[in-house]
Amino acid sequence: MVALAAVTVWESTRWPAAASFAGDPTLLPRALAMLMVVTAVALLRFPSRPAPAEDGGAPVIGRTAAAVAATIGLATLLPYVGVVGAGIPYLLALQRLNGAAWRAALATSVAAPVLIWLAFARGLNVPLPSGSLWAALGL
Repeated sequence: MVALAAVTVWESTRWPAAASFAGDPTLLPRALAMLMVVTAVALLRFPSRPAPAEDGGAPVIGRTAAAVAATIGLATLLPYVGVVGAGIPYLLALQRLNGAAWRAALATSVAAPVLIWLAFARGLNVPLPSGSLWAALGL
C-alpha cells in the first residue's frame, strides 16, 4: 500500500501544470496517497482480531457468499433508498461478517454513509443517489 502511494505521488509530479482557474489536479491523488500511508501504518500498528471462522463463526466461503449477497442488496436498494439508506445495512452486514462488535458496527454503519453524503452531496455538490422512495414521500 505504501509503494502504491509512493508511485501515485511520483506520477503526479510529472503531470502538466493546471490552468489557474482549474485548481491543482495533483491535490486529490496526493491526499489519497497520504491516506493510504496512514491506513497502512494503522493496519501494521493495530493488527485485526482473528477471523470469525477461527472463533467458531461462519466459514470463509459462507462469509464471502454473504458479502456478495450484501453487495447485490446494496446495488438493488441504491436507486430506491439512496446512498444513506442502502449504505447503512450494507456496512452493518459487512462489519458483522468480519466480527465487529455490534455497538461499533452500528455506529460506523450509520456515521460513514451520512458523512459521505454530507461531504459529497452538500459540501462538494456531487450528485449522489437520494432514492426514489424519499422523493415520492417528499423528503
